[in-house]
Amino acid sequence: INLKNFDKNKINFALIGRIKPSHKGQILLIDAISKLDKSYLESAHFFMVGSTVIGQEYMLDDVKKLIDFHKLNDFITIVPFVENISSVYKKIDVIIVPSVFDDPFPTTVLEAMFFSIPVIGTNVGGIPEMIQNHKTGIISKKDCPIDLSINIKYFMDNHQKIAEYGKNGFERFSIYFSKKSFDIRYSKMINEYLINE
Repeated sequence: INLKNFDKNKINFALIGRIKPSHKGQILLIDAISKLDKSYLESAHFFMVGSTVIGQEYMLDDVKKLIDFHKLNDFITIVPFVENISSVYKKIDVIIVPSVFDDPFPTTVLEAMFFSIPVIGTNVGGIPEMIQNHKTGIISKKDCPIDLSINIKYFMDNHQKIAEYGKNGFERFSIYFSKKSFDIRYSKMINEYLINE
């Protein structure tokens, strides 16, 4: 996929998910980005990948208005729903999951780990159990744009941590979340059940 405004010389962040700010946190992310100094903004780009539910296009309008209000059009690109999402992950350095709703098991976190990408995620739902703080990513405070902004800056100040956390995330995915690991744990559970019968 050709990501408009993609520059491999910048740190590329992405929020991948349906545009629904009350759940997925697009407004929270825009507020956090607006708190970054210009030097940080110029060394990064932010992608919001996803579309609204039919009939809720006003949510996209709200997101665009806030981007305009903060004069962030040069730094944030909205990408409509992508069929081949792996092509997006292959270009992104850090995934942001700024959920404001208790998502029990966001697949975006798993997908990022599979592609060896660190994740900044809010401490809601199952996210804190999926991310190992400052090992596979960073856990951010819910509804706190300042904290999210600080955590975004962390990766911009510590480029080497992107690859390190990404590698750790893939290892964690392989051990706990892959089909193979599921099959092993499931077989073990069945065997233990049969032995105890």
